[in-house]
Amino acid sequence: MDEIILKSELFYGLEESTIEHILSCIDNKILNFTKDEYLYDFSEGFKAGIVLNGRIDLLTIDNDREIIDRIYNISDSFSINFSSLTDRFMVAKKDSKVLVLDISKIFEKNKKSCSSRPIFMENIIKLYNEQISYLTYKLDIYSKPKIREKINKYIDRYGKDSLFSNKLSREDLAKFLACNRPALSRELSLMKKEGLI
Repeated sequence: MDEIILKSELFYGLEESTIEHILSCIDNKILNFTKDEYLYDFSEGFKAGIVLNGRIDLLTIDNDREIIDRIYNISDSFSINFSSLTDRFMVAKKDSKVLVLDISKIFEKNKKSCSSRPIFMENIIKLYNEQISYLTYKLDIYSKPKIREKINKYIDRYGKDSLFSNKLSREDLAKFLACNRPALSRELSLMKKEGLI
């Protein structure tokens, strides 16, 4: 079994045999997505997964503008109920491979006999709660009227170095902060001159 799956948050605290048993209890598949592919079919219902390769973004479209709610890189796990996030969907930002689990199946009555169900459900709920907490953080960013305030929120969580790492392009950072890219560049230059970053 892939090392990424074994060490994922989704299967935290579970042995390989237990993980194999869980995967036999619920619908799962490994899907490949090409760069810039919108995962419309995947972005419905209660889904969980692990990014085995590439990068998948959770997005909102606002007035024909993409806003990045969350970035999932290789080895990241997610648990998302798209029924309560109907205006959001996922897109592959690189060629990607994802282990996809249809979480709704584990809650069905006929799955109660799955002995690993309680531990797995606990991990799903922890991941789901973390997702809600993260979206609350993002709402805090979106609510800030000034770009500098948005940048400072980002720095609080990820540090100053992440602003200039090659992991996130300036365009993606602007989408993540829900602001205009040229305005973001101007503000970053100003903050640099002032010795703040």
